[in-house]
Amino acid sequence: PFPMRGIKTHVSIERKGKIYSQIIDTSGRVFLELEFDELESFDEKDTTIYKGNKGGLWGIVTPKGETLTPFQFEEIYRLGDASFYAGKGENRYLINSKFKVLDLGKWYNVHHSYTNGFFNVKFINKDLKSPKTFTFYNEDLKTLGSVVAVDILDSFNGSKLPNGYVYIKTDYENNGDYLSLIHISEPTRPY
Repeated sequence: PFPMRGIKTHVSIERKGKIYSQIIDTSGRVFLELEFDELESFDEKDTTIYKGNKGGLWGIVTPKGETLTPFQFEEIYRLGDASFYAGKGENRYLINSKFKVLDLGKWYNVHHSYTNGFFNVKFINKDLKSPKTFTFYNEDLKTLGSVVAVDILDSFNGSKLPNGYVYIKTDYENNGDYLSLIHISEPTRPY
C-alpha cells in the first residue's frame, strides 16, 4: 500500500476475536506478529526483544512471544544497551540485562544511568531544588551504597574516570564545585 520500504511501524488488528499486534514496514510487509494488545520495538536495529502490552500494561517479550518481565508497567524505556527503566504510577523500577526487576519505590521522578561499571540512580523529590540521593547498584541490582549530592560525574577535566569511580558534587549553594572522588565497589556499604 505504501511506496516506501524499510520504515517500520506497529499496528494492532483483530482476527477471530483476538487482538494481534504487528510490526510492519510502510509497504505492508509484516516483520513480526504476536498476540498482544500492542507491540513496539525498543530499537529498530535490535530484533531480539520488544515491548508487549496486555490489558494496558507493558512487559518485555521475545519475538516468539515469551515473557521476560511481568506485564506490570505503564511505561518501559531502554537504558543503554542492556538495561531498562520502568514505571507504574509513582513507582519506579530498574530492570537489568537478565530481566531481573528492582522496585525502587515511590518517587516523583528518578534518573538512571549505567556509569563506570554500575547503575547510578538519582532519586528526585517534588522539591526539585533540594540535594538528591544517588544510590549505586551492581549488575545484579544489589545496593553498593548511597550518597546525598547535587550531581555525580563520571569524568573530570575531559578525562573519563576508570570503572568503579565517580566524582560527587556536593556544592549546595553553587558557590563553587566541591568534588570528592569515591570508589564504588563490593561489599555493600554506605558512603
